[in-house]
Amino acid sequence: MAGTIASVRLCWISFIWILRSFEARHTGPNDAWERDLITAKKYLDATVFYEPRDFLHREFLDAIFAQSKLLPDGGLGILQELASIP
Repeated sequence: MAGTIASVRLCWISFIWILRSFEARHTGPNDAWERDLITAKKYLDATVFYEPRDFLHREFLDAIFAQSKLLPDGGLGILQELASIP
């Protein structure tokens, strides 16, 4: 558990440091990723790992997923409601 916490902290500290550059690189790859034209790895290669980092793709994704939370009125609830309509 302690290793995971350290990994998350490292990831977020590093991510904050690259945020400005990330924002400039995000738009094109994000559009492609949302359309399932590229993988998460290719997206991260273009936005985060365009230069060597002190953390791995998997560590970065694990940190992101650890912070993710469902929104109470988000899209998933709407999709579940639509799926339940006969």
